Amino acid sequence: MTTLGVIAGRSTRRGTASEAASRLQSAVQVAIARGYTVGKTVFIGNVEGTVIGYNIGNAGDYPGSTYPLVVHTPYGVSKCALIEVSLD
Repeated sequence: MTTLGVIAGRSTRRGTASEAASRLQSAVQVAIARGYTVGKTVFIGNVEGTVIGYNIGNAGDYPGSTYPLVVHTPYGVSKCALIEVSLD
């Protein structure tokens, strides 16, 4: 029987692929535990938005481990860190 699992990938500047995946998973779990679920109304400062998903990317300027929320506002879609948003 064949089982599937995480393959220890190449090292990146942020560690191995499996370490990056673990940080991403943790960030999304923390966001959900704090109440930032899909469909929830949030505020970025005074701008109201809605959580429309989670940032699962590990590359670029806005990795999901740091910016786990994807929020739709009247000004467009933004990747957000938990420190940038509030529930009230």
